[in-house]
Amino acid sequence: MEHRIHFTQREQQNTLQAHLLVPVSINGRSPFPFCVEPSRSRTLVSARTIETIGLSVDDSSSTLTISERLAYPLLRLDSVAVGSAVLNNFEVVVWGSPTIPPEILANLDEDRLYPLGKHPSSAIEAIIECRGVLGADFLRNFTVSFDFANETLVLER
Repeated sequence: MEHRIHFTQREQQNTLQAHLLVPVSINGRSPFPFCVEPSRSRTLVSARTIETIGLSVDDSSSTLTISERLAYPLLRLDSVAVGSAVLNNFEVVVWGSPTIPPEILANLDEDRLYPLGKHPSSAIEAIIECRGVLGADFLRNFTVSFDFANETLVLER
C-alpha cells in the first residue's frame, strides 16, 4: 500500500541545511510537524508534545543513555501515524527532559547543566515549529521515497 504525505521544506537560516516537515499524529491526536531524518536512528518527540497530548514520563520509565552523564526517557506510544501510514505500540525518545544521574548532578555547577541538555543536537532545536524527528526506526518499516517536484513523501509497504 502506498501512502503519499505532503511535506513542507524549511530552510535553516545562516546554514546550508533545510528540513522536511511532515504531519505526525500521536495516539490519534492531531498532527504535529515532525522533521524527517532518515540518518537519525531513533524517533524523537519533544517533551512539550508529550505533555500536550496528556502523557507523562515518570521515574520508572526506561531510558536511552547518550553518555555516562545523560539519558533520555523512552516512552511506548499506542500509535504513530504519518498520514495513513501507522505503526502501533511504537517506542520513542522523549527529547528535552534528560535524566542526569544524582552523582553527576552533585558534582556539577549550574552553568554546566545547560549544555548537557543540548547534546546531541537535533532538528527539534533548529526549527521552532518542529515537535519531533521521524527517524529510521519508523521509516525502516516502509520503502521511502521523496517526490520533491510535488513536495511529497511516499511510504510504501
